[in-house]
Amino acid sequence: MIVADAKRQAQLDRMLHEFILPFLADTKILWLSGDGDPFASRHYRAILRETARTSPSMKIDLHTNSVLCDETAWADCLLAGRVGGVGVSIDAASAATYAVVRRGGNFERLLQNLAFLSELRASGDIKRFHIMFVMQEINFHEMPDFVRLGQRFKVDKVAFHLIRHWSRAMTDKEFAPASLEPRSPTIQGICVSS
Repeated sequence: MIVADAKRQAQLDRMLHEFILPFLADTKILWLSGDGDPFASRHYRAILRETARTSPSMKIDLHTNSVLCDETAWADCLLAGRVGGVGVSIDAASAATYAVVRRGGNFERLLQNLAFLSELRASGDIKRFHIMFVMQEINFHEMPDFVRLGQRFKVDKVAFHLIRHWSRAMTDKEFAPASLEPRSPTIQGICVSS
């Protein structure tokens, strides 16, 4: 888990109010996040709450790991009627694999939150719902089960992507055995839609 220290938090607070919120004033669609979970960041939560007041017609697309994306967080961030789509990064179809690839996550809680999102999709409160899987040595054998997980929660799409080395989560030494060799430069990902 990467958390900003007090000095960085103060800088982020200033950027939020002096730059980000004014910049978003005329935004039609906001996509969060891709660089961390929006529900784990108090700054992202503040953006979601503030834009409900300042830009009520703005549509939001969320990229989350869904561990914190539950009914309480949804209400706290004032998301009802504002979300176009939700993409959930999971990378596993079993609790054992999830414990390794999503250290600190809770698979049972994830499943409960996927059920919540599935209900929102079924009611039309969100228009798109998909789950994502980064393929690596430890999890590729769960790809068929991951498709079944998508079917269970009636997602619109199941997406598979090759692992990329971001240099934040793994060292070069840790990354080498995680990647799937040989890697094809022509395959960027696989997508299964309903």
